[in-house]
Amino acid sequence: PRMRLIKQSRGFAQVTLGQRIRKLRRDKGWTQRQLEEKAGIENRNLTRYESDKVRPRLSSLKMLAQALE
Repeated sequence: PRMRLIKQSRGFAQVTLGQRIRKLRRDKGWTQRQLEEKAGIENRNLTRYESDKVRPRLSSLKMLAQALE
């Protein structure tokens, strides 16, 4: 799937944290529900993270990273 680019800096395209979380989840073939269960976070938060409406707290980011390893 194509990622929406948010800006370019010195010729390098940057993706948002939410886009990166979504890509890692999809690369594993997981639904949002599966990731939320593995990471121990609520679905509405994962949806907000992936849509870049809310930035995850450090504790949530750690749980997501551990689940996506």
